[in-house]
Amino acid sequence: MDFETGKSLSDDIKHARSTLHSCLESHPNRSHHPVPTHDLKTCRGLCYLRYRKLGLLASTFSGTGFVLAKLFPGAPDAHWSPPTAVFLSGLGLGLQLGLEVVEEWIVLKTPQDVEKMGARAEVRLGGE
Repeated sequence: MDFETGKSLSDDIKHARSTLHSCLESHPNRSHHPVPTHDLKTCRGLCYLRYRKLGLLASTFSGTGFVLAKLFPGAPDAHWSPPTAVFLSGLGLGLQLGLEVVEEWIVLKTPQDVEKMGARAEVRLGGE
């Protein structure tokens, strides 16, 4: 596993493509895909995030990714926007120990979801 994140947008796109491809592959031991193809057909956008979490009592995480929006959602052949880069970082407190690299795809179902993911900075307080 590659522990580096945030090298460049093109590196994020390579990782994202590989991750999505492996999720959509047919596997003989699996009766369904981890990502329902119906959700991909009806979504308004997709967000890919790749980040590192490091913790020892206090924790930190940081990473990068991108957002894609469908330009013509009802069209038979969807056209996608160019990727918009996103950056995330944060701090945590609590009983934690370890290092983790997380790759995730988020299906954005509404135009508002797409706008929120491409918005400016956001601060959240909460627990996990």
